[in-house]
Amino acid sequence: MFYRILTLVHKELIHFRRDRLLTPFIIFGPVFQLFMLASATGSEMRNLPVGILDLDHSAMSRAVVQAFSNASQLRVRADLQSIEQAIYLIDDNQLDMVVVIPQGFAGDVLSLHRRPALQLILDGSNALVAKTLQHTAQGILTQFQRQQAKEMGLPAGGSAGIDLRTTARFNPTLNMRYSTLPAQLGLIVYMVTMLVASLGITRERERGTMEQLAVTPIRRTELLAGKAVPVLIIALTDFMLMLLVVTRVYQVPMRGSLALLLGLTALYISAEMGMGLIISSVARSQQQSLLLVFLIGVLNVAFSGYLVPTENLPLLLKQVSYLFPLQHYMTLLRQVMLKGAALADVLPDAGAILLLGTVIAGVAYSVVQRRLD
Repeated sequence: MFYRILTLVHKELIHFRRDRLLTPFIIFGPVFQLFMLASATGSEMRNLPVGILDLDHSAMSRAVVQAFSNASQLRVRADLQSIEQAIYLIDDNQLDMVVVIPQGFAGDVLSLHRRPALQLILDGSNALVAKTLQHTAQGILTQFQRQQAKEMGLPAGGSAGIDLRTTARFNPTLNMRYSTLPAQLGLIVYMVTMLVASLGITRERERGTMEQLAVTPIRRTELLAGKAVPVLIIALTDFMLMLLVVTRVYQVPMRGSLALLLGLTALYISAEMGMGLIISSVARSQQQSLLLVFLIGVLNVAFSGYLVPTENLPLLLKQVSYLFPLQHYMTLLRQVMLKGAALADVLPDAGAILLLGTVIAGVAYSVVQRRLD
């Protein structure tokens, strides 16, 4: 009995070793995923873009700028000239926070009768990043005040000495749903698209109907279109139903154009369905297709910024993240839904999805053609 069991085990291991498609994914994929997530989540957030608007231009305000510049988590830009410029950079996704140092700040610090004030303007579209920046700013200012009190020979008064006034744009209460639900919406659209697209050709092959399609007068482009259009219809229908739930049930605002969001979603689905068709062409069974979708989906989740901001990834992996359409789509969702962005505001990410989709579609056509020949 044990000999027969060992024989079967040996046979299965041989099949596993000879599977050139799945073996590398199963052996090296989890190791790479663990390394990447550990690098991203095992350390604090860093390289978060922050601007400082110094309206006081005093030695004291420059000390505040220096205190923020010394924080390892922040990437400080201290050349802002006006509040309008600061708000524009936040709206344009270039800054996550702006620190405004008002006129008279130095005098208020030195006065025994006036309480110095600072203003924080946060990008609330990503509540996790906004809360992290808020706590970081409070810690920096607490340490700054203690240092100033020590230099002036006064007892440290804690953080209460500075009146920190916080404004969170697009999400005044820093409600986590405002950032997590659009991200989940994008992730579910990705999974629906990949699952439906990846089973199209594999199902035909398992049922023995692929050979019949191959000998019909239908062209390769017509076959691809016939497989792609249902994916687009199904994924868009799911998206509209989920968007209705997100906006009506959970009260996440929809500040941008619905038509623009639907158009960008259709563009994104078109890009991802090409990858699904590639998987469908190379997989030998529907079970293998589903496994490949899961493994590639894990990578997409890590590189998309869904778990941690892409700024927290190592430099090389951060550059690699731009090759994943899901990363650009999640950015588009937050910009259109929460910031009310127009087409001109999202052209870089929309163009990246279009370019990536074109490349993926070309590869999909080549792979499907070779499989059918």
